Amino acid sequence: MKSVLTGALAAIVIAVGAYVVLDQNFQRTADQRFTTEGVRL
Repeated sequence: MKSVLTGALAAIVIAVGAYVVLDQNFQRTADQRFTTEGVRL
């Protein structure tokens, strides 16, 4: 029973981590990824 709970907890942690990574970094458009704060020439 303890291993089942540990596995479920690990799955939740992995899912939350994947959500944070995908939400912050990878789900952006090309314009958002390649726009900088500098001057465009």
